[in-house]
Order: sequence, then C-alpha cells, then structure tokens
Amino acid sequence: MSMSVQTKRTIAGALAIGATVVGLSVGPSIASAGTASQSMSKASTTSSFAQIRCYGGVTDGTIVTWYGAPVSVGQPVVASAVEAGGGNPTQEFFGAYRIYAEGTAVKDNAVQVKIHTGAAAPTDICVHYVG
Repeated sequence: MSMSVQTKRTIAGALAIGATVVGLSVGPSIASAGTASQSMSKASTTSSFAQIRCYGGVTDGTIVTWYGAPVSVGQPVVASAVEAGGGNPTQEFFGAYRIYAEGTAVKDNAVQVKIHTGAAAPTDICVHYVG
C-alpha cells in the first residue's frame, strides 16, 4: 500500500512538530550574553498561595515583611504593590503615588519586599503575594 506525497508530507510535518514539542519540554535552560559560568538551582515548593496584605505609613524604600508566610528559603514568590486608602486602608486604587515592589527576599516563613512610593510622605499600600 503506497502513501500519496501529500500524506507523507502531513506525517513528516506532524513528526517534526512532535519532535519540536519534545525538544522544548526537556527542561529549563539558562541563556547568557556574558562569559561567566552560571548555575541553576531548583527550588522546591511545599504549597501554593495568593495573598493580599496591606500596610500603613509606608515611605519610599521601606521593606515590608509578611511574617508567617507559608514559604521556605529558595521558593519562588512574586510580589506587586498598589496604593491603598481613600477612607479604607485596604481599598486598593491608583492614586498620585507611583507604587511598585522592588526585590523580594524569601526566608523560612517570611517574605520581605522593598516598596517604592516615589514620595517622602507616608502612604498606605497593599502587596499581592503569589507563590
């Protein structure tokens, strides 16, 4: 039984796509423009979570800490920040401040985040944690 040219091309294309998917799923890699050697460590996650915590009186460069977080050292955590207030310290909104999180440090049972407000005056903020 012979296959048509179109059938052979379809099968070859499907095999090529399958090989590409397998090649892409073999694991993470690190790309570097520099010549320094990089190593990669694998963090283990014991649980996943999404949490919003609000803090009052935060000034530019303040490090806020969520004690009791369900994390361990090396676990990946992402944090973002937004202004809060307007009569309710947990009400999030976009106000005059330029709020953003810079740097996240994960410790056993704690996450620290450096907050920038763009102003010297204290303000209320909420931080979103996902890990």
